[in-house]
Amino acid sequence: AVDSGNLPAVAQAMRNLYPNSPILIVGDDDVDKSINKGRAKAVEAAALVGGLATFPSFAHRAEKETDFNDLQRTHGADAVKVQ
Repeated sequence: AVDSGNLPAVAQAMRNLYPNSPILIVGDDDVDKSINKGRAKAVEAAALVGGLATFPSFAHRAEKETDFNDLQRTHGADAVKVQ
């Protein structure tokens, strides 16, 4: 979706293309912002299509680490696979 603003629309488009497939939204967790828009939009999109939302977990989160790409970059692909 590239941006949380269009995440619900993209999730709905995927549901229309794949009506019987599970949908997993891997969202940003913008914990350092007053409004966690990444988490809110991921949860909204998942609910819209009957899917699930998941977010990365960091043992020691650096200031800019918010998504699974950051997790992969700092802790490797295996850390993403585990989560």
